[in-house]
Amino acid sequence: MKTSIAVSILIAALLSVVQPMSAQTPEAAARRSAIESFYPVMIQANNAGNYAKARSLCQKAIEWEPQNWLHYYNLACIEAKAGDPDAAFAALTQANLKGFADTEGLNSDSDLASLRMDARFKNIMFQTAQNAINQKGAQANTTPTQTPGPTAPAAAMPKFDPNRRLTPAAPAGNHAPSLSSGTGQATAPAPANLSDSGPVGLYFMTRSWIATGSLERAIWYFSPDGMAYENPTGDFSAASLSATASDQGQFHLEGKNLVFTRTKGKNTGKQDSSEYDPQPEGGFYWNTGSFIPVKALTSARSIVGKWQGGFSVIGAAVARTLDLHADGSFNLSGGATISAESDGSVVRAGSSGQVSQGTWEVSGYFMTLTGSNGNIRRSVAFPFGDSANPGIPDKFYFDGIMWSPLK
Repeated sequence: MKTSIAVSILIAALLSVVQPMSAQTPEAAARRSAIESFYPVMIQANNAGNYAKARSLCQKAIEWEPQNWLHYYNLACIEAKAGDPDAAFAALTQANLKGFADTEGLNSDSDLASLRMDARFKNIMFQTAQNAINQKGAQANTTPTQTPGPTAPAAAMPKFDPNRRLTPAAPAGNHAPSLSSGTGQATAPAPANLSDSGPVGLYFMTRSWIATGSLERAIWYFSPDGMAYENPTGDFSAASLSATASDQGQFHLEGKNLVFTRTKGKNTGKQDSSEYDPQPEGGFYWNTGSFIPVKALTSARSIVGKWQGGFSVIGAAVARTLDLHADGSFNLSGGATISAESDGSVVRAGSSGQVSQGTWEVSGYFMTLTGSNGNIRRSVAFPFGDSANPGIPDKFYFDGIMWSPLK
């Protein structure tokens, strides 16, 4: 159960997946207060083996907050300890549908030990890992699907024509097709430069997390006016950066340290301060991350072809294949492998994912995928690899993935 070790930790987790009290109706706020009050009683009942009482309280929480995945997860823990695996898996399925994405907790929670050797557990693990991957991708690309009503400033979302197609291959002797102008007069990033005031320009950041065995990747833009933005998805005007970046704030040097102070979002005021170590080749190290300057793709045609890449999280790995066609269409498919270990036994499973398709476009520093269902994925895209032949990159980065040619 999340978490039977300390009630305060569970309440903190509970609060993290619901609206803040100020954003709720009076009725919802009252129910939230009641749930916070009886959750410790529910946990105590579950630990004491009084599963009927624990179940009743958890079902009341579900009745009052039917979109909160945590309640379904805890119901699964109660049912698993009560010896009803069918009910436990039904609750976990609902938790997945509501967005549950904690693969580590699913793999280690002692309340769920009785379920891990059941054949159904691998399907739950797979869906939980997919949720984790999707949520990570969403954090890296905050551009929403277009909907009617008020929108961000015009600069925040460059116009994209889904009917545009790349020009077919030109005959020998003709010029290759150029990049789409896309945004027209869209603001370009400042040139990368390690000034006396700190970095300026667009950088690719990688950071290793030893505890999870994963590699974090992100795009950072350091503007000349002392602002830093993580994973912007519009252009490089101030309005667009502020509207689309996943994290943003002011930066400055204090002695040998670069200090980043967040100015927007729930972490407003939080600071990261770490040694700033510029490198001769133009990159730098900061906050355990390596930052290298980014250049735009010089030709859309240079990345026409089939590419492979993926993500990894604890207990799961997801591989994807991206086929970029010269006519401006694309196909994206994926699969996942899951590994779960309990009491010395290991469960492994594999699954192939769905195929999505639509149109693609490169414009400036960005590539956009527009699915046939209307979903849009937009991210900084840049070549990576053979500096001797930059027109045909060995790899390219897009949407949190470093893509390699599929042989």
